[in-house]
Amino acid sequence: MARRPQPANSASRASTPYNAGRMLILAHPSMLAIAAAIAAVACIAAMVRRPAMPLSSQLLVAAGMAALALAAGGLTLARPAVGQITVMVDLSGSTRTATYRRPELLARRIAQLLGSAPRRVLYFADGHTDQRPPGDLPSTRTVFAPPPAEAILLFSDAQFDLPPAAPQTYIVVDPALEQPADAAILAMETRDGAVAVTVANGGETRTLTVAGAAQAIDRGRITATVPLKQPAGMVVAQLAGHDPWPENDAMSLAVPPARVAERWWTGSRPPPSGFASAQLPEDEAEYLSAGVIVLDNVPAGGLTDLQLTRLQQFVRDLGGGLVILGGDRAFAAGEYPGTLLDSLSPLSSLPPEPNRHWIILLDSSGSMDQRVGAATRWEQARTVAIDVLRHLPPEDPVTLGNFAERLTWWAAAATARQTLRLPLPVVQPRGPTNLQPALQQVLAQVRGDMPTQMLLLTDAEAQLSDVPALAGQFRQRKITLSVLLLKDGGEAAEGLRQIVAATGGTFATQADPQQWSGSARQLARAALKDHLVRQPVEVTMRDGLPRQSASIWNRTWPKQGAQVLGEARHGGQFVPMAARWAVGEGNVAAAAFAAEATLAAALADLVAQAPRDPRLRATIEQGRQVIAKVDAVDGRRYLNGLSLTLDLVGGASLPLQQDGPGSYCVEFPAPPRPALARLRHDGRIIAQAALAGRYPQEFDAIGNNRPNMRQLAERTGGRVVEPSDARPISFHWPQRQIALARWLALVAAALVAAGLVRWRLSPVL
Repeated sequence: MARRPQPANSASRASTPYNAGRMLILAHPSMLAIAAAIAAVACIAAMVRRPAMPLSSQLLVAAGMAALALAAGGLTLARPAVGQITVMVDLSGSTRTATYRRPELLARRIAQLLGSAPRRVLYFADGHTDQRPPGDLPSTRTVFAPPPAEAILLFSDAQFDLPPAAPQTYIVVDPALEQPADAAILAMETRDGAVAVTVANGGETRTLTVAGAAQAIDRGRITATVPLKQPAGMVVAQLAGHDPWPENDAMSLAVPPARVAERWWTGSRPPPSGFASAQLPEDEAEYLSAGVIVLDNVPAGGLTDLQLTRLQQFVRDLGGGLVILGGDRAFAAGEYPGTLLDSLSPLSSLPPEPNRHWIILLDSSGSMDQRVGAATRWEQARTVAIDVLRHLPPEDPVTLGNFAERLTWWAAAATARQTLRLPLPVVQPRGPTNLQPALQQVLAQVRGDMPTQMLLLTDAEAQLSDVPALAGQFRQRKITLSVLLLKDGGEAAEGLRQIVAATGGTFATQADPQQWSGSARQLARAALKDHLVRQPVEVTMRDGLPRQSASIWNRTWPKQGAQVLGEARHGGQFVPMAARWAVGEGNVAAAAFAAEATLAAALADLVAQAPRDPRLRATIEQGRQVIAKVDAVDGRRYLNGLSLTLDLVGGASLPLQQDGPGSYCVEFPAPPRPALARLRHDGRIIAQAALAGRYPQEFDAIGNNRPNMRQLAERTGGRVVEPSDARPISFHWPQRQIALARWLALVAAALVAAGLVRWRLSPVL
């Protein structure tokens, strides 16, 4: 059977050179043999019978039988299906010095290789056009995407990704791109307080300048390491001199703060030797450089909510160390209760046993239904109650309720910690402000066996009678009344002020609902002791820590799980003065006095550690592609199913995909501008790296890519045309087959008919 032509982009197709001639093939050789045998038998029979047939008739019939045998054999004419040749000329930036960029040389080379073959010319970079531009075709990378064609003549350096399929392609090697005189910065990264810059120089000696330091770069490939004069900032690497590709002569890097175990000191006293005075930053990435942070007599109000959150993350998530030192603005005196500082400290600012009974009573009369902004005055008051609960001693009992026409209790005999967990009822403000019955009901319910602190929030739109008697009953029941007046004036305001004064409480007026929470917290704090002791003691420290005297110190209590590091004798008993414990990945030490420099440094050494997660080993490899990997192993157990992301600061967040047991990876193109990449586990930073801002991929490699050329030629059935090769290309065209069977059958019939007619018309011999 005849072979069918193969696709044009197959290297093994049956094909014919461009200048090859036609050829005849038999589709059915066996049928030809059978037909020839039948014809031979007929001829032998005729010879035996010797019919009275002229010789000419015999020859015509014999010729017809031969044509019929060829028709039976499927005689086919095969000839090349000559198509148009597409000439593709690469005008991307990397081919800037190619000789084919000169139109006359390009035309001469095309004529050498194609002769008179039909062709069309396209110019391409990341797309193609039939109009030749005056210079480069702009592109960030070359894309070779040949259009439909029978054959491609390619002028290019082959610095592109190979297409999945292409017509037969003949790649013309340009001699000017064999060894181009290009110098390029290939890579740039930080290494242990220095910047490493990799340079490849294919020409004359060039000068590399990095962070102000200059170095000569000879021909070849070299990595120059330059120490950083500044710990952070923008660093630029620049090659001096000129070549045809200035795009790859520079690269820049934004160096983040170094991840070293710095020792930060925050407070009013000057830092001891070895510590750096620092204001706590709000950028979480900056905490990666601190090994320990010391808060020296810092009040909770001296730090913003965001700073407190960052401090908690530094200890709990990054594994940093924290030291809290006491004084007249620390612990209870610094309003730690209910704050993140109190939760971090191993020493509690409040006693663990119940100290007093708290009553919080909110006015829910109709006047509280007035809307102020997005919320009603009542909704604001509910928020105030929750906020105050957070700042109360967690084990103190709390009674919480509201009053209008009648008094309703929401919670009673529960601790502040338990009350915070209770759902608050839905209350619709309505009715009059029956203040006096509410106060009398409170007096009837309080037994007076424990000191009671009552916080009343009301607009005082009510009447109070016999105020002195009420005040006496409050004193008798050991109730200290503090009032937050929610508006200026109010009939009962003066009477409440008298009861407050008689019981030793605090009276405040705040008409702005946005300020109610702050004012209510101040009332609660005024009721709490500052637990600041001004009697000198001698503090004895454990674990080899130096002892010292303390003239002013904070009365504190060790929390469950804390390790006591120091104590002092006071009032005939030993009181804890220093402790430590673990918080998440980090450690916290606290001293309830102003530790001297030697002791402060020793406490810092005790808890300091570089922020890290020992279970996670992270690497970030840089190049044209950035590859971030994390190996997660806890002892001998692989950590699978982790939530890991890589964040580009100010850019995208990319999830790492698990590609093996405890192995995670993400790969993405290098950014065009300097960037900071942060690897996160469940939102917390585990590693970071400065990524260099890279030039377009078009200029990553300059010169002929010989491996790509060979592979493209092998894939498509073409070849690489060397500069010295001036022979016309013999393209391999697919065959076009023309079946001749019907024509041969027609000829056979005509010949046989002619022979028979000739026989009939001839005279009888």
